[in-house]
Amino acid sequence: EGLLSFLSPCVLPLLPVYMGYLAGQDQKQPHSQRRIFMLTVSFVIGIFTAIMLMNISVHVLSSFFKDHMVYFVRIGG
Repeated sequence: EGLLSFLSPCVLPLLPVYMGYLAGQDQKQPHSQRRIFMLTVSFVIGIFTAIMLMNISVHVLSSFFKDHMVYFVRIGG
C-alpha cells in the first residue's frame, strides 16, 4: 500500500519537490545565487516534466479506451 500511494497521481508531481529539497540541504555552506537559481530552474523543470508525463499517459490511455470502446461495451454488457 505504501508504494502504491507513493506512486499515485496525486503524489507524483511532488517528487521533484522532495528531490530538490533534499539536494539543497547543506547547512554548512551558504548557497550562492547561481546555485539557488539552478535549484529553482530544476524545480520548475521537474514539476513541468512530471505533469507533462502524466498528461501524456492519460492521453495514451484515453486514446486506447476510445479506440477499443466497442470491445469494452460488449465485455461490460
